[in-house]
Amino acid sequence: MLRIVNESKRTRYRPLESIRLSSSISGVVSVTDGNGKEYVRQAIEEELSFQTGGVLGRHTVRLFDTAGKEVAVASFQLDAETVIEGHPLYEKMLQTLYFS
Repeated sequence: MLRIVNESKRTRYRPLESIRLSSSISGVVSVTDGNGKEYVRQAIEEELSFQTGGVLGRHTVRLFDTAGKEVAVASFQLDAETVIEGHPLYEKMLQTLYFS
């Protein structure tokens, strides 16, 4: 009924990353952050994309039908990770620090 479209099968997302949802029914999607604060409330027909926000932790995606009844729930983990890209020496150094 409601699913997070994710080609890489990841369960963790970064702040401000785009997430795409797919739904078999029309309704309204509500996304709440790790503190339960809603940061997305938007109508969905078949697909919807939104940008992650709010505080880190488990984020909950709820689908409500046209009558306002909750009909599906999904979740994902929002986690921040420092990344260095574009300079192999510093990329390797950061990886060494992560695993030490």
